Amino acid sequence: MSSQFTDFAHYKQERAALIDHDRSLRRDNSESKVSPAEEKADAILRSLRGLENSSVWGADHEGVPHPFPGMEFLTGRSIILKTKLFKILAKVGSLNTHPDYSEDYTMTGSVFKMPKGALLHAHLDATVNAEFVLKLALEQPALHVRTAESLSALNISKILPEFQALPQELFTNSDVSLTDPSYRPSTWVSLKKAREAFNPALGGPEGFDKWVVGAMTINPSEGKSVISKGAIGELTSAAAYQTHNTVNKGLIRFAPVWEQYIYEFFRSSVEDGVSYVEVRINFYPKYMFGGDGQENIPHSAWLKTFDDTLNRFKADLKQQGREDEFIGARIIYSTLRFISVEELDWFCEDCIALKKEFPHLIAGFDLVGPENVLKPLIYYVEPLLRFRERQKELGLDIPFILHAGETLGDGTEADVNLYDAILLGTLRIGHGFSLVKHPKLMEMCRERNILIEVCPISNEILRLTSSMLMHPLPILMNNGLPVALSSDDPAMFGNMGLSFDFYQVLVASEVTGLIALRELARDSLKHSTLEPSEKQRAIGAWERRWEKFVESIAVDEQQKHPKRANTGAASTSNDSPPNVSTGSASLSAATDVTMVEEKAASPSSAHSDKPKDGTKSPTNDGAGKASSVSGETSSTAATAPSPMIHMRCLIVTQDASIIIGKGGTHVNEIREKSGARVMVSDSIPGNPERILNVSGPLDAVSKAFGLIVRRINDEPFDVPSVPGSRAVTIKFMIPNSRMGSVIGKQGSKIKEIQDASGARLNASEGMLPGSTERVLSVAGVADAIHIATYYIGNILIEAQERMPSSTNSSYRPSTNSRRQPPPHSGPSSYGGSYSGSSYVPGYSTNPYGSAPPPSAPSQPPLRNNSKLSKSTSRTIL
Repeated sequence: MSSQFTDFAHYKQERAALIDHDRSLRRDNSESKVSPAEEKADAILRSLRGLENSSVWGADHEGVPHPFPGMEFLTGRSIILKTKLFKILAKVGSLNTHPDYSEDYTMTGSVFKMPKGALLHAHLDATVNAEFVLKLALEQPALHVRTAESLSALNISKILPEFQALPQELFTNSDVSLTDPSYRPSTWVSLKKAREAFNPALGGPEGFDKWVVGAMTINPSEGKSVISKGAIGELTSAAAYQTHNTVNKGLIRFAPVWEQYIYEFFRSSVEDGVSYVEVRINFYPKYMFGGDGQENIPHSAWLKTFDDTLNRFKADLKQQGREDEFIGARIIYSTLRFISVEELDWFCEDCIALKKEFPHLIAGFDLVGPENVLKPLIYYVEPLLRFRERQKELGLDIPFILHAGETLGDGTEADVNLYDAILLGTLRIGHGFSLVKHPKLMEMCRERNILIEVCPISNEILRLTSSMLMHPLPILMNNGLPVALSSDDPAMFGNMGLSFDFYQVLVASEVTGLIALRELARDSLKHSTLEPSEKQRAIGAWERRWEKFVESIAVDEQQKHPKRANTGAASTSNDSPPNVSTGSASLSAATDVTMVEEKAASPSSAHSDKPKDGTKSPTNDGAGKASSVSGETSSTAATAPSPMIHMRCLIVTQDASIIIGKGGTHVNEIREKSGARVMVSDSIPGNPERILNVSGPLDAVSKAFGLIVRRINDEPFDVPSVPGSRAVTIKFMIPNSRMGSVIGKQGSKIKEIQDASGARLNASEGMLPGSTERVLSVAGVADAIHIATYYIGNILIEAQERMPSSTNSSYRPSTNSRRQPPPHSGPSSYGGSYSGSSYVPGYSTNPYGSAPPPSAPSQPPLRNNSKLSKSTSRTIL
């Protein structure tokens, strides 16, 4: 195979083409256009994801020994709540008022919550916060509780409550507590009294709440217990799911609670950015308990309450001027997979009757329950075929929307359910976890446009996968199958709304970005059962809210840093480097530095590249021909909308040539991909030093330095750093007046940056000749340099805002300023010394040689283990 490549350059060209073609097939590269606002928002989120991979997921967290993005949800949930990325996705709503919600990060308040589209796969019995359900239940005197035995410290974690509404004549007046040793097993006790009389040794009323809520949810310790069971974990988790689900029913299937429960489901969905729902309701119980405590409320009354509550909720939204935020809700009629064939005939007829009475509500039909332990679809094929024929006779359309393939099995009955679901003409597939094992079925789903309702967090908690990094979702998406994210049983799992699922998908991939999330949300509406006109209205409303969300990300980023001055020198009228600060040197000295530049590719820069009369136009030949920029002035600089920063570093001519590239191709590519303005000073005879200037928004500047390292190392721009990547040392020039801010008290800031990025930092003791600047050496792989630069830039911005009038004399290489190694090993008047692993100018017999290999950082900076390489490194002076 290698013979087809003429040389390494040809190989790299073919490699890049292959990667581009492969990536073009992903959902991130859909046929839909990407707006400039989406490009900018996507870049911000990607940058934030990279930063938090190290600053949040790379930090120590009590009780979480090895955190990483996309880790098991129950363990990592508390960390997710600390991230700004999650807050951008969730922003406003019930999630933000949850007692677990952290405010470790602050936001300006301008971010518009991400519109998630439709929630297509959720079981209504497990969609409302457990604490809220208990609060509703405690308001109902008819509700009672009982246990199989008296509760004690020894058994409380194993005994589950059973709830039921009783007729008034059966109300109990007993003051005996569930925690009293004299309690008679299975005796009903008033729910309110049971809480009030709960043993103080077990926590009193709060202990009661904790016990009940714990019985309705799956907690991290249960998740770890399931993991430890290895191969049987999938079955164990299914059993745990059924157990918790049973507890909920007694509280929810009570008419006075039912109405308020439905309203809260709609409210919490909308507050998380969901604009439409198709929810599964289990109609296996033929009656619900009414307010009189009698089990006498039929299915038609359930739907009447659902419909009335839906209309009331939509009217409330309209009164608030928010009618576009929620299109509506429909129901997927469901029953359980353990019923007989004869029973299924009855439920099919019941579904038909409800469809006739509520044609706008019934969206489809499903059979639910753990596939590994209950009956397969083939068992029910005959009644399901009869059901379809009955619909034809009556002129009805109740599509199958079937659970299938929610299993780890390959060829098992649960796995084979996929064949039957597709043959039965299912409109969508619930879960479809094992679908990726079936190439023909994937092809059929793609051709027939069968959407897969993927429930990432549910799949992980129920042990189909150990983390999002191992989930088959990317395989489905990248093979062209339509997919919608869903939460399944959020009240049980703690993934309320859809924000958590979207977050896990976003952070589990270095390639997935904002556009993939957009397509997931849009597909959920496209593949709903809404009528065409309703669907068009829903998608139109979603698109308007999506535009606001995307624009708000950039606005929030700008509001956080309203002023970002050029640091280290007086501000100039353009992006060019401020060679001399006010009063520190003669104006003529500024003309010593010339730049190789081209009009910056960043759309965020409002600075004009057109020079005033009397100055030469900048060139882009990349061969050292350039004009002086000292007199260049922008007519629009005073109104530049984007906060800017300017960072300078020393490089040698060899690296400058690599960065510029033939005809300026390399530097232009860095500009285009980063959005920053990148300029290299002209070479000076007899001096190997040149100055690299990078200016623009901080996120663009930090990204540019990461790309520069990749270019020097000849690494792909769009592939994360990996173990073995070459470490490069960047030599930033920092004003002496700012260096203290970067170092921090007793080196605290440097340590913080090192821990967050994985890079190694070293500040020189002396100043560069003829200047008031010192060298800050930053050594690391591309991703580490990217992150460290961001942190350093933030510090410089804050220092500039505190001391805007600080003066500085910038270092300018010249024939006379070439720095020679000192005659002795002692400190130089302008340099530093070896400290740790970073090279500092002035203390090497070869000041322009390679730095010694840097040591590994104390913490992994990124999920992809982009640590400093111990085997190879390179220094940019």
